[in-house]
Amino acid sequence: MEVLYFAEKYLCGKYLKTNTMLPKQKEAFDAFYKSARHSGVIDNKTSLMLHLASAMAVGCIPCARYYLEQVDEAGLTDDEINVIKAIVMAVSGGRIMMQFDEVLNSEAGECLEEGGCDD
Repeated sequence: MEVLYFAEKYLCGKYLKTNTMLPKQKEAFDAFYKSARHSGVIDNKTSLMLHLASAMAVGCIPCARYYLEQVDEAGLTDDEINVIKAIVMAVSGGRIMMQFDEVLNSEAGECLEEGGCDD
């Protein structure tokens, strides 16, 4: 995926012409992206699953669309996509629970137990 193509095709669901980076930056980012997406360390299907999960986790709708267009070619099943979605939801929910526990175990939590804080 080239950054400019990605921005042109998916930004706001329209084909927009925008130079998102200087040419040297774009070339460096494209090389980085390709080396991450097609590292040779993990197979293409696993890489696509990780990229799709990452896109979902960070809330990148254009990214998720881009990767969802590739699922048939990579051989992902509906069940695999649903598991990816469930994992992202579980990790996101776990993060919220742990953040809440952190607040409860902090000074703010102590104030709540004592009936309020004087600020």
